[in-house]
Amino acid sequence: MKNTLYVISNEKITQNNETFFCDNLDMKSTPEGLNKYFEVNIIARKSEADRFQKINLQNIKTFSNIFSYINEVMRSSKSKNSKFLIISLTPYTFIAGICLRLFGKKPFLYLRSNGYDEYKIILGVFGKLIYHFMFSLISKISFLISCREHLLMGNSGKVLSPSQLDEAWHQNHKAPSLENINLIYVGRIKKEKGIFSLLNLVRKQPKINLTIVGARQEETKTINQENVNIVNIVNDKKKLIDLYDENNIMIHKLVTLPRGTTKLPIVTCNISKIQLSLGSTTNIDPQTLNFQGLANVTEPGGDGGGGSPPPSPPPPSSPPQEKINIRTNKYVNFFILQI
Repeated sequence: MKNTLYVISNEKITQNNETFFCDNLDMKSTPEGLNKYFEVNIIARKSEADRFQKINLQNIKTFSNIFSYINEVMRSSKSKNSKFLIISLTPYTFIAGICLRLFGKKPFLYLRSNGYDEYKIILGVFGKLIYHFMFSLISKISFLISCREHLLMGNSGKVLSPSQLDEAWHQNHKAPSLENINLIYVGRIKKEKGIFSLLNLVRKQPKINLTIVGARQEETKTINQENVNIVNIVNDKKKLIDLYDENNIMIHKLVTLPRGTTKLPIVTCNISKIQLSLGSTTNIDPQTLNFQGLANVTEPGGDGGGGSPPPSPPPPSSPPQEKINIRTNKYVNFFILQI
């Protein structure tokens, strides 16, 4: 018999008869994956609006206010031989973590993004102080798990590398057209995700086209730019793959943009024979993106083991159409777009 695992989340979930739906794909895939090893029970917030990702689990309870939500957390803490996984740190999950510890349970806390930056974007400096208070306290009473090492803020914890990619994403690769610069953003339309900063950037760049995937119906009316294409939430994997294939800034397909920063929009690309030190910059034109291979990131002062400067990519056969300045990020091999 499998042990019970309670997944406690701030995500909003809607119920249609005996079926549950959410918007965040992580909130679907993570509990479903863990259900292979545990008897998973989800505690989440109740949504009156329709959600689109079907959760293939039945032990789900949703609550419309924080009092009933916390009451269920306290009730579940009495369950013997149970474990508790808190996904993301918010006021709801913070109080849940405190209550669990008071009842003698030490939960796992899974950090998926930089709450310091997100709360600062939403509430200013005051928001950053709120998150610091929550994180400083709950990090002392939880087992920390993160998808990026820097999110642990120097605390001990486990770092995971989650991925939604399966075999279908690695088949039938298509060579992208490089006539135009086509960006794609897949995610929720929220200020803290950096999407509005990205919209402001491309507004000044008519040669750049942006496709946004994941907008709710009411959000499509709030964005009106000629070079921006809005697509509602996509559940069909093949359609999502096709959308990535239609956009050339990402040669390797990703289900979502990498997390870990909200200060600048993040994109990924493959560039052959380019080696950058942390913090350095370079110019990449659309034709250079045609050369495949992964750029390596080295520590400052290192030579990447080669001992000699890396070769530059072959010059384009015609004058560059548009130059994109990119800089390396410390934590993973991707680039932050600076238009």
